[in-house]
Amino acid sequence: VICLLSAKNALNPYNVYLRVSLDLLGFIFFWYMANLTEAKIKKVLQMAPLFLAPSLILSFSGHDPGRAWAGTFGNIEHGSAIVGLATAISAVLGGLYSVLAGLFIGYLVIAESRAILVGLSIGVAIWFWLYKPRIAWRVAPAIAAIVFFVFFSFRAPVMKYLDVGQGRLGIWSQALKETTSYPVFGAGRGNFRLYSLAYAYDGRRVAEVEHEWFTWLHNDYLQTWFEAGPIALIAFFYLLWRVLFPVPKTRLGAGIFVGSVAFLIHAFFLFPFELAMTSGWFWTIAGSYWRLREGDPQIAVATGAYV
Repeated sequence: VICLLSAKNALNPYNVYLRVSLDLLGFIFFWYMANLTEAKIKKVLQMAPLFLAPSLILSFSGHDPGRAWAGTFGNIEHGSAIVGLATAISAVLGGLYSVLAGLFIGYLVIAESRAILVGLSIGVAIWFWLYKPRIAWRVAPAIAAIVFFVFFSFRAPVMKYLDVGQGRLGIWSQALKETTSYPVFGAGRGNFRLYSLAYAYDGRRVAEVEHEWFTWLHNDYLQTWFEAGPIALIAFFYLLWRVLFPVPKTRLGAGIFVGSVAFLIHAFFLFPFELAMTSGWFWTIAGSYWRLREGDPQIAVATGAYV
């Protein structure tokens, strides 16, 4: 409802309706999965990683990792959000799935998908902190080392990755300034692309601007704030909080939690919630996670007090 109200400020109201339709589609996936039996949920989760196997084979057979996803996810950066979820699920399923999880991690390393790799590490750290705090302090140095390695070994150094030439900090700062012009309901859901090129052309970086690159803000949370306003962003954060917590102690629940954390960290640097394929995957897995958690008697009893 909040996002629909943003149509009053939109340059193109039809974009608002299309974008809200994508949100509704994701929630339908969530609702459907949340109402399945636990047996069916587990079958879906067993099949989910296998869906990515063809692209994995193409990538390791010498194809450009980005091209392997062509026509499905756009490129590896978009698809890596799904691979992160599949990695965590495969890791806890055990057996041959553990081998698949290792291949997924290798795939992410080859593709230099930093946000997902760091996100998986942070997800593991949060889980240990919640349920095994004594071990968490022992695990923390190893996780910190992984995060340091990932950020400083892949592609350009972090600050160069974020600088105006690369686009992120420059386009984020422009969007933040513009939020003051639409303090309540934003500039209109799905309307960022109508402003993006004006922000990108700052008179100094014209030669480095790629038109398609700036179609999205490369930060789903900031884009939600810009397009639909602060109330919508708070509502979105609350929704994500209710989906993720409390975290079940089961292996499968822990795996989905870790993968979801990685997905949400990835969304800080890219735009998985803006793409139908990746958004649909997240809400499908989130619905499965919700069903497994609510089916756990210990968690179900504790949920009311926790909230």
